[in-house]
Amino acid sequence: MPLSAQALAAWAKRFFDLGASGGAPARALDGAPAALVFDVETDGGRGAQLAVQIAWVVYNAGGEELFARCEYLALPPGRTISYFATKVHRISNAMLREKGMRPQHVLVDFFTWADRVAANGGAVVAHNAAFDAQVVTNTATSCGLARDLRVEECVCTMEGSKRRLGLVNKRGGVKPPKNAELYAHLVGIELDHATLHDALNDVRVTGASYFAGKKVGWW
Repeated sequence: MPLSAQALAAWAKRFFDLGASGGAPARALDGAPAALVFDVETDGGRGAQLAVQIAWVVYNAGGEELFARCEYLALPPGRTISYFATKVHRISNAMLREKGMRPQHVLVDFFTWADRVAANGGAVVAHNAAFDAQVVTNTATSCGLARDLRVEECVCTMEGSKRRLGLVNKRGGVKPPKNAELYAHLVGIELDHATLHDALNDVRVTGASYFAGKKVGWW
């Protein structure tokens, strides 16, 4: 069920206003953390893929940002981003050499926020949580951090919406919605490809869809 025109305008304004704020913490707002929405971009390697960018936003129950962080993550020595992955997310090995942070330092902060949200009875959210949670776990393991993230701990907006949307693939089977497809349905705004495949932009798209879907009882 689509949102009202007034609600759609509010979601649109929130997304594009926040999109200009980068990865800095959001302004202080009242309310306990009710959701952590996260996304990763990966090195595209064979086997256990590693994160080269991670972003998360913590929201209160009203869907307002309490905290946002987005970082590039250095890869282990000898490991590089695949050509095909760079074509998708435009993150290069040179960018990681210049801006990549030690993954363990960033992930400690991520898990601290995830624990805080969970302790408050909130949700850890991702679009395609099975993939993103595994990448977080792979990355933690690669840098010696004894922590994992299981898909069972997450709300997946992709899995939770695919039967409601009724999209079909070329074989006639149920097609999981892309992040932009779900956003277009719930928020009513079409996003161009250039907006996505940056972890922080993707998080804010997922966050808008999560709260819009929550309003209509999807999760």
